Amino acid sequence: MSMDEANIITCIINVVNSHNRIIGTSTNEHNRLHALGEPLEDYVKDLFSSAEGLSKEERVIRHNSVFSYGGGKNNPPDAIIRNGDAIEVKKVESIGDIPLNSSYPKSKLYRNDSRISSDCKNIENGTWGPKDIIYAIGCIKNKELKSFALVYGSIYCANKECYENLFNSIKYSINNVDFVLEETNELAHVNAVDPLGITYFRARGMWGISHPFKVFDYIHSYNRNNEFEMVAIIPTEKFNSFANKNELIVMTENDERFNIYDKQVKNPNNTVELLDVKLITYIV
Repeated sequence: MSMDEANIITCIINVVNSHNRIIGTSTNEHNRLHALGEPLEDYVKDLFSSAEGLSKEERVIRHNSVFSYGGGKNNPPDAIIRNGDAIEVKKVESIGDIPLNSSYPKSKLYRNDSRISSDCKNIENGTWGPKDIIYAIGCIKNKELKSFALVYGSIYCANKECYENLFNSIKYSINNVDFVLEETNELAHVNAVDPLGITYFRARGMWGISHPFKVFDYIHSYNRNNEFEMVAIIPTEKFNSFANKNELIVMTENDERFNIYDKQVKNPNNTVELLDVKLITYIV
């Protein structure tokens, strides 16, 4: 596999070719949040980099060649393909809402985002522009991957101004109260709340978003009774840009469980405008 072929198509092909949907155990099980998410992040990175079955050493080398950023515990994204797309992995246990914590939904990843780390900002010589971002959402039950959704932020989330305007409006209101406020990326950090001046108060924005199976139920109906279901939604223009798309097309012609459809979805910024996409499904 060449680095040029490390993309969402690679991931989809590897999902279909792999018979392993058991998500391993995290080394950080004392923290339930990380214990749930870390193994899925590793699994997804292996799918994008075709690292399944490699030795530990080979896997490290493969990840280094494919990714320019490997993610951090407290800052998005979870990975960036070298000179390619960003990847944000989310683990859920049901098809409901997805907690995003303090980071609002992203249609793209921007280098000037205050919520990404300096290490992330400095990859690729620190000159990268806006990156497309893929949300990779796995539903896991008893350590088994039951469903997997891949969707681009550009068709899933509104432009950043939508979320920043709300956040900044609330922050502005808080800043106009008579408290000792500290500069923060959160909504507010209030110092000296009590007469002794020893108590502080933090106000954080906690974001969440509906699962793609709910958002796009007008083009695909999820069936929870299936053994496994993968759904990928890719802007048609983006799909056509991938050099390995023909490999995927041939695979769908030879497997009735694996299909590609031409569909249209609502523009997240103008719901009466429709955007052309490829809907790719693999249902077992």
